[in-house]
Amino acid sequence: MPEVKLKYLKGQALIFPNLKKHDTPLIAKGYLVPFKDKVIIGSTYELYFSSSLPDIYTAYNLMGPSITSFYKPYETITPIKAVSGIRVAHPHFATPQILLKKNKIAFITGMGSRGILYHAHLGKSIADHIDNLSLLPKIIEL
Repeated sequence: MPEVKLKYLKGQALIFPNLKKHDTPLIAKGYLVPFKDKVIIGSTYELYFSSSLPDIYTAYNLMGPSITSFYKPYETITPIKAVSGIRVAHPHFATPQILLKKNKIAFITGMGSRGILYHAHLGKSIADHIDNLSLLPKIIEL
């Protein structure tokens, strides 16, 4: 039985002061999420990285073209800070997939940086079928 193959991507987002230019989230080449006093703009897709820690300079350099094109009010504003995380993904799937191993263990992959949009739906599907995981949609047997 093959093992689950994984790849790791570093994702960084920049936090800016909220300029009150956007009152709802935007998704373009990346995303912008406004809060009361700050805005989060993300995210990088770093295949090669030496640390999981945030690097504000790398994040800004990688996201600069997107900020200039889609989130223009923030192109001349200095970010407050950067945050980062490591995504674990399957190397062959770019869309959400449920990988089932021995009909007992489910791996959910292909979430990407906007994966939060899928989490609730897939979590509910797993809860609904916890007694019989083979009934889940988009199952790939390992």
